Amino acid sequence: LRILHEQYEWLLKQRLDRTDDRDITEDVIRIANSYRSEMKRRHPPHELDECVAAHRQCLYNILKACAVLHSSIGYCQGLSFIGSVVLKQMGGADEAVAFWVFEYLVRKFFVKRVVIPERPVAPVEDGPGTSGGTEAVLSPVREEAGDLA
Repeated sequence: LRILHEQYEWLLKQRLDRTDDRDITEDVIRIANSYRSEMKRRHPPHELDECVAAHRQCLYNILKACAVLHSSIGYCQGLSFIGSVVLKQMGGADEAVAFWVFEYLVRKFFVKRVVIPERPVAPVEDGPGTSGGTEAVLSPVREEAGDLA
């Protein structure tokens, strides 16, 4: 789990393409507004702004890390909705763990089947705690996801 945290932190420190940053920011704001409407029913007004701001920051972080990890693709519209659902379903779980769950879903269902079905995604450059790029990091996530199924 420590390696997953280190890899996630490393991804967040990387620079993001300006266009991807703008697109992510726009989508996160749009999703946060719908999240606000949903949360109005569950949270008192004095907690609402803090709850929405935390969700928006976590969502931005996981989308940025995913765009960096899949730099040959960048950010794709629609991922903000999926990321928001993952964050909501994980209910306050560790942000790094939520990211790796999100990334697993993106890699399994989106990247391979929608974006570039005939070509494998280039692995991220080695970051701290890895010796073989994303495959070294994702194998424990895949094993855990298999155990959950």
